[in-house]
Amino acid sequence: MTFVVGGILLPVVLILMLKLVNDRRIVGQWVNSRRQNAVALGAIIVVSALTVAYLAIAVLSVAKL
Repeated sequence: MTFVVGGILLPVVLILMLKLVNDRRIVGQWVNSRRQNAVALGAIIVVSALTVAYLAIAVLSVAKL
């Protein structure tokens, strides 16, 4: 059950982390490049889509009961 909550919260954590690593006040000269941001955004999109799919399957399986 814990891994389910972790998987659902993962997109939120990834978005906050992406905002953090792009803040020049915090990381100075080591901010992400455009390529790194594109890869991170792609990962966020994939993980978010998988989370939505998992939740849809869970809701539909409960609805059948």
